Amino acid sequence: MKNLFFLLSFLLTPYCYAQTDRYTVDALVTPKVPARIITVGSARADIPGFTNEAIQRAVDALPPNGGTVKMDAGEYKMKAPVRLPSN
Repeated sequence: MKNLFFLLSFLLTPYCYAQTDRYTVDALVTPKVPARIITVGSARADIPGFTNEAIQRAVDALPPNGGTVKMDAGEYKMKAPVRLPSN
């Protein structure tokens, strides 16, 4: 069995390269998923409310790769800090 595995890996090695000279990259890749934007504040916002709890819920709802929290104009009542994930 070991000999068969060694033989197959030896014979298939030239065909296993991820990139060959036939393919070239000539432009940057654009992301397929747009950045996530969550709004906070008014009644028509994604998360209504003018408190630190509403802001924290928006931050927690962002995907692991990040996003943006947009706050509507207004006066926010902050009773506690808003915790942001690292990076």
